[in-house]
Amino acid sequence: MRFTISILILCLSFHYTISPTTIHGRSVNIADGDTFTLLDDNNTQHRIRIEGIDAPERGQAFSNKSREYLAKMIVGKRLTVTYTEKDRYGRILGKVTTDSVHDVNLRMIQSGMAWHYSYYNSEKEYADAEKEARKNKVGLWFDNDPTTVQRNYPIGSVDLNRNHSSDVLV
Repeated sequence: MRFTISILILCLSFHYTISPTTIHGRSVNIADGDTFTLLDDNNTQHRIRIEGIDAPERGQAFSNKSREYLAKMIVGKRLTVTYTEKDRYGRILGKVTTDSVHDVNLRMIQSGMAWHYSYYNSEKEYADAEKEARKNKVGLWFDNDPTTVQRNYPIGSVDLNRNHSSDVLV
């Protein structure tokens, strides 16, 4: 009996595990350094929010440079976006790759064209990349006090254990 219950629980846990979805296509519009529109292979447009990063908004320092840097990496390239969820605005929160760039999200942080969005993402590799970019004063870190984007908290003061389920749609 215990064995049967254990198997049932195991099967149910697999049933409720969210598996990543992958879409392929090309960018048709770059809104800023962390958002673009992807036209998939079925000619359907998807609004993509690059997961784990936060780039300067229009009118902020490095906004144009961030947008241009992203455009150089993805425009004219075949893109793959892997995701498991959408944000509260209906945008796909995804990891972006090209044939030549394994992790566009990480590259934006390494280049200093975006912050690691630690409020919603706890990837150590992203946090380490931001620390390195800061140390080397790369991109937006050239400024001693870069403006944070849409953050209501100081950099580094985020409680990563906070439940953000109200901000994300599955």
